[in-house]
Amino acid sequence: MSSAASEPQTTLTYGEALKLIGGLSGPSKMPWWSWSISAHDCQTGGKLRELEGSVCSKCYALKGNYVFSNVKDAHARRRAALDHPLFIDAFVLVLTQLNQKTRARRKLADGSEIAENRFRWHDAGDLQDVSHLSKIVEIARQTPQIEHYLPTKEKAYVKRFIAAGGVIPPNLHIKISSPMIGDAVDPKIPGVSYTTVSYDGPEVFQCPALKYQGNKCLDCAVCWSSVNVNYPVH
Repeated sequence: MSSAASEPQTTLTYGEALKLIGGLSGPSKMPWWSWSISAHDCQTGGKLRELEGSVCSKCYALKGNYVFSNVKDAHARRRAALDHPLFIDAFVLVLTQLNQKTRARRKLADGSEIAENRFRWHDAGDLQDVSHLSKIVEIARQTPQIEHYLPTKEKAYVKRFIAAGGVIPPNLHIKISSPMIGDAVDPKIPGVSYTTVSYDGPEVFQCPALKYQGNKCLDCAVCWSSVNVNYPVH
């Protein structure tokens, strides 16, 4: 996105805003920043973890660095931050300033370059309710210069948001996760695509990160688009 947005009208400093939202996470695969809560707070995912062959049966967000106490503490802070009345303003301020100050560059398809702007929601955890989604939508709406990627298993919340008249901004790319390994489930929601795991149908783009790119996104921005994406088991 090339359009710019002004920072929110708030008296918060950048440091105060970053603290209010519970900080950001920086997964090694991602090209920029992310924000997460505990996978233990996943609702649909929590049920799928008990189902053999589901995409959550070997959840990566319940092992590795995610089990460290500092990560758990950060997840708890962020989960609590969702209820703060200044959550949206603080998040907009943080993303706007980060985008303005970053030295990382991103090459576009036409060969031009812009400041890195690929943000991911929930490298761990998922939507808690429609209000949670509404806040993400508003943050995206107020930061049109940022591309937002939101993978989720909470299809019902997305449907309820749209049924109530909610509009997904063009810079928010929601992808519904298919629940079972090897299967593709089209959510049939206008403007919403889907992801799969270990599925090779012609309608999905095969994520190259693990096999060809050292498990990093690098210049690939397909997740930040309307294209369906398949990932290998990880």
